[in-house]
Amino acid sequence: MPTATNTAATLASMKGAEGTSGSPEPARSPMECATGHPAAPDKIRSMAIQRCPICRTEVRTNPRYPDHLCQDCATRAIAADGRPLKFFNTSATGGFEAIYADDNTPAEAVTRDHVVFVDGVRCVANEARFGGIVIRPAP
Repeated sequence: MPTATNTAATLASMKGAEGTSGSPEPARSPMECATGHPAAPDKIRSMAIQRCPICRTEVRTNPRYPDHLCQDCATRAIAADGRPLKFFNTSATGGFEAIYADDNTPAEAVTRDHVVFVDGVRCVANEARFGGIVIRPAP
């Protein structure tokens, strides 16, 4: 069981403060592991920064959807007629449906074609692989 002293020393070294040896920990490149060796290629890929293609805000990295919109941009999705939209899965196993946010009526054309617009950019809204909705710029 760790003692309070060991825990404090560990926390101090994690914060970059002086460790138990009295010298500061050397600065490491994000491309190096704790021993100073180059990081494995799969670790480098997981450190990649992903940005929303509309507003350029940093988003959670998702290799399956490298160009997915951030939540703020996704909430601004509108249909071709300019009406705001909401999306949801039709069941626990998936499916996709769009409704108009202003009156909760079905947005049949969007449900059928999946085409939406965000800040004038043509996008595609669809069900994500493990549930939820993903919006991406149209190819």
